[in-house]
Amino acid sequence: MKNISKRIPEGMRDILFSDLEAKRGLERRLSDFFKSRGFSEISTPTLEYYDAFTSGDADLPQESLYKLVDNSGKLLVIRPDSTVPAARIAATKLHNSMLPLRFCYNQSTFVIKPTERGKLNEITQAGIEMIGASGIKADIECLVTAAKALSTCFDGTFRIELGHVGFFKAIVQSVTDDEAVIESIRTLIEQKNFAALNDILAEIEQSACETVKRGCAALRRLPQLFGDRSVLSEAKLLIENKDASEALDYLSKLYDKLTAMGMSELFTFDLGLVTRIDYYTGIIFRGYISTVGGEIMSGGRYDGLLSQFCDKDIEAIGFAIDIDAVCEILVKDSEPDICPPDYLIFYEEGNEAKAYTEADRLTARGKTVEMAVFDTLEQAETYAASKGIKKVTTV
Repeated sequence: MKNISKRIPEGMRDILFSDLEAKRGLERRLSDFFKSRGFSEISTPTLEYYDAFTSGDADLPQESLYKLVDNSGKLLVIRPDSTVPAARIAATKLHNSMLPLRFCYNQSTFVIKPTERGKLNEITQAGIEMIGASGIKADIECLVTAAKALSTCFDGTFRIELGHVGFFKAIVQSVTDDEAVIESIRTLIEQKNFAALNDILAEIEQSACETVKRGCAALRRLPQLFGDRSVLSEAKLLIENKDASEALDYLSKLYDKLTAMGMSELFTFDLGLVTRIDYYTGIIFRGYISTVGGEIMSGGRYDGLLSQFCDKDIEAIGFAIDIDAVCEILVKDSEPDICPPDYLIFYEEGNEAKAYTEADRLTARGKTVEMAVFDTLEQAETYAASKGIKKVTTV
């Protein structure tokens, strides 16, 4: 067997020196911002029971989960998502608490992406969950919080695309009730695979009634319905479905309020924004930056998820920022380097106490120090010069 001890698993990576400093700094900024908006930090286990993510509305694709077995034979997963554990906490440990609950978190998730070479399987997410928060005020707060959180990362170069799960569901359910076919249509729309989407819809249209044909025509257009507010008007012309129309009206109302707040330039629409995660029930949104193709943020409303853990439906909405994707943008094309300390402290044998007292004095002044491990001052000075340490203190 080939020796793989010097390698790391596919989808994982090491983070070194200044790159890690940039990541930690971003995590602190986002954490401080979330707390300033009334969110309290939580942390959930890295290991969770498999059933929590594969039943009810939290039905994540099984092939995307890292699985293992505990010593009693129960099937576990390495945390693939932070929303489901937050819902579990709210429904169990905090079930008697006053709503809404406002959580924030900063933790890793692990999702296998076999078809996306080069994508990380472990990512750090910083996000919020508003549990027990319903209505347009909660949706507005979540969107505004998402926009302001991204503004702490970038200088106005991002955009947030808005969609609505109800729009796609209403149309596709008027066309077919076959879950496998619905999933195929969803995947092709998300991939914007026009040719394959047309093939599957053409097969459905054979001997279909006018309602089904009209739904198929709308689904064909869905991957192209993205851009400014005009796409909402265009979409209305394609449908004769009450639920789909109500979803469009709600998106329009949201946009009116964002416009009144002077934030409309940060938001666009993508009615082809569909998701494999089944727990979303209302608006969904994703954040992008112009220089990168992939999303850096995702979120949405998930009003039915908590019923998986308790005997009642509780409304909720949240989002998560991909810290690793953001950091990759911020430090793009730069090599990770070691930031040298302000001082190197060299001491002769017998002066350990004085040397470490001097180190404490300097660090109390906000300086960074490194203790020299060399036998001679000449060796210490040579080392300091090679590492870029400007000051050598001798004790």
